[in-house]
Amino acid sequence: MSRVVRDAEVERAGAGTGGEPGPEERRRRQPGQSPALRLVRVGLVVGAIVAAPRALVLPGVTLSAIPVAAFGRYMRSSMMETMTQDFIRPARAKGAGPRRVLFVHALRNALIPIVPLLGISLPAIVSGAVITEDIFNYPGLGKLAIDSAFNIDIPTLLGVTFVVTVATIVGNLVADILYAVVDPRIRYASA
Repeated sequence: MSRVVRDAEVERAGAGTGGEPGPEERRRRQPGQSPALRLVRVGLVVGAIVAAPRALVLPGVTLSAIPVAAFGRYMRSSMMETMTQDFIRPARAKGAGPRRVLFVHALRNALIPIVPLLGISLPAIVSGAVITEDIFNYPGLGKLAIDSAFNIDIPTLLGVTFVVTVATIVGNLVADILYAVVDPRIRYASA
């Protein structure tokens, strides 16, 4: 039996039996745990992060390295495919410079397969933050989720799950809207 499971069983067994207090009772008994004081603590943590932005470098690089590499590969292959399309040759034949051909004619068409991946990647970044925040002991949504799981704080876990769900829905909505902006063939009709 793992230590976490054993500790959880001891806490549940102690709740209401007159023995060791359970997690809810312990949370109620701790001084300084009012919601107002929690907000003050959050403000102090945010202030400490803003005061020392160097602390954001390693977590930021860790969270962004894999998505940047993946989107770089996707964009490269999409751009190479777009540059061989028929509509690029007339642009070059008209005397447009390579920069104009690249940014005006090819970029918008190369973004078409990339935009849906952006919406899908938002929840993946949030889930990667759980591990990264725990490793770097960085106060955020991921650290909150892990601490709530260890403390068997179900309402907080439900809140974190709700936020990740909303991030997924918003990511897909933004991807759909951007897809209509990037691809001129897509138009949403009004009802």
